[in-house]
Amino acid sequence: MYSSKPALSSQIVIAKVDATANDVPDEISGFPTIKLFPAGSKDSPITYSGSRTIEDLANFIKENGKYKADVYEGKNETEGGDDDTEMPLAEGMGEAAKAATEKVKEKVGEATEAAKTA
Repeated sequence: MYSSKPALSSQIVIAKVDATANDVPDEISGFPTIKLFPAGSKDSPITYSGSRTIEDLANFIKENGKYKADVYEGKNETEGGDDDTEMPLAEGMGEAAKAATEKVKEKVGEATEAAKTA
């Protein structure tokens, strides 16, 4: 979502880290653990404990991130809503999520069948 919005993509980085395979400097109490490292504050991560919906995660980033990036409004509040930060909501996100879910279900089915014949 953020990567498709030029004004936000340079400010938001979402990364997956395997804490069992990497030296992680913060406490991990369960998997998956979601942490926000606001820009310039890598020593002060904020642990996310809300629901795992895209909307709630985006709101968490908006409320706790340095740039207050709002993917749904398409603007960065710290920049005062200049015209170059105004962007419409990405259309088709619901359809893309459904398609991705179906693809994952298909792959899980294939893996299940392969395991049965192995």
